[in-house]
Amino acid sequence: MDGLFNSHIAIFGNTGSGKSNTLAFLYQEFISVLRKRNEDAFTQNVRIVLLDFNGEFTSTGCISAKKKVYNLSTRKDNLDKLPIKEDAILNIEVASILADASEKTQKPFLRRAIGFYRKVMDSDDPQGYLRNTLKRRVMDVYQMSDKVRAFLVLDYFREILPPAEGVAGSPLDLASDVNWHNKCSEFYIRGTDCYLGSSPHKIPDTRLYKHVDNLTLEDSLLSRVLVFLYLQLISDILANRAQNEHVVYVINRLKARKVDIDRVFDMDSDDTFWQSNVVVVNLADVNLEMKKTLPLLLAKKLYTEQKETGQAGSLSIVIDEAHNILSTESFREAENWKDYRLETFEEIIKEGRKFGVFVTISSQRPNDISPTITSQAHNYFIHRLLNERDLKAIASAVSSQHGYGIARRIERLSGDEILLNQGTMYAALVRLHRRGWISAEWGASENNHKAKFYSITKRGAKQLAGDGAYWQRLVRVIGRVLAEPQEDKTSPNPAAWSLIGLTPLSKSVPRFLASHEGTDREPALPKERR
Repeated sequence: MDGLFNSHIAIFGNTGSGKSNTLAFLYQEFISVLRKRNEDAFTQNVRIVLLDFNGEFTSTGCISAKKKVYNLSTRKDNLDKLPIKEDAILNIEVASILADASEKTQKPFLRRAIGFYRKVMDSDDPQGYLRNTLKRRVMDVYQMSDKVRAFLVLDYFREILPPAEGVAGSPLDLASDVNWHNKCSEFYIRGTDCYLGSSPHKIPDTRLYKHVDNLTLEDSLLSRVLVFLYLQLISDILANRAQNEHVVYVINRLKARKVDIDRVFDMDSDDTFWQSNVVVVNLADVNLEMKKTLPLLLAKKLYTEQKETGQAGSLSIVIDEAHNILSTESFREAENWKDYRLETFEEIIKEGRKFGVFVTISSQRPNDISPTITSQAHNYFIHRLLNERDLKAIASAVSSQHGYGIARRIERLSGDEILLNQGTMYAALVRLHRRGWISAEWGASENNHKAKFYSITKRGAKQLAGDGAYWQRLVRVIGRVLAEPQEDKTSPNPAAWSLIGLTPLSKSVPRFLASHEGTDREPALPKERR
């Protein structure tokens, strides 16, 4: 039981083949056994989060009666929300996930905006600090000589500031008191000959400058962050630092997701995510975009916390219908975003074991899932599969691996008790290949490097079955021999050895080893065991 769940698990099968039942049964038994063994230790040292795309694991008796279920929705208000602290949302990785930010352009912009937000909010008077900064930017824009950029920045001020009202509450444009002189390439105050580029001391008399004093910081974290994103964009444009068409996408993305984010996250709660050490996150009523974003954000956040804080115990991330988030094929997202999503989960499944993080995936479409993720599983539960591509994907992941992959798999399965260098591994593979127990063919590794892949042959499978049975028998007998109290510790019971067709060698072993010392010849085995 411990060995199974301290590993990565993959459950594959067609719709209706019983994948969900297998997943529920495995974890129900796991939780039941550990609770009976020591409930306090289980509660303190084992954490399980299940990402439930179809709402199949939310009922009271499913998996565990003592679990916390978050029933999330992007369509309805007043349902469950995930408690998350302001610092977590302002983490650059989390913010990048929420905004689908690209690595080279948009993520650095986000980092600058969040850094400025923290600086302002940590000041003695955040609202005053923000207003003064905006006024300085108004001074800058009204002295610009580039009409296109100047009017673009004015549009961003309209996004930041509250609407202005005229007579009888009619809407009033914030820049209607100024105009642009095309020949002089500068702003002037309407009805006057006052040019603001040459008379900057008149800028404080403009409606836009005065209206900055009406800005108040909202209670909503996301609303505040959007203000600072626009302000950072204005500053970057004035400094010729930002390419507007690339960066504004991040702001528009967050604006479009604001309602969804406010419905699924509670940023004011003092509650912890782990209200129970078994958590089910129900995504059945969440829209498609957030179904991709939420699992990635949660997995990244929980894995990073486990990795960086060195938390004791284990974290199991269970993903039902895993093709929803681990698919290599997606036509509704940018290529760089798909790469980031897959790289995040590939890192978790490849490196997580070092930090006590284990992944269980369940899917009806193994062919759609990243081969890197599929091949990293230690234990497979295969239900009925009919699609030829799915069958080939499983066969490729389970039965055919290159030498380096085989060595790493043995290390993982042994709990890093067996460590193999390349010389040992490849010498063994050559011997097995010569005996006809494995086949070999050239192919491309997950890094697209040329590699030789090995698969067991029918002859090899037959040999493995016989040797495996013999080894199990040997282990049992030696266990009994070592457990049996004897007067002469150097002379085990001959009857025990006879069970496996051997005779005691205790007296001859030293001479036997000495006679082979300094040679590279393998000790002779009985013919039937060679």
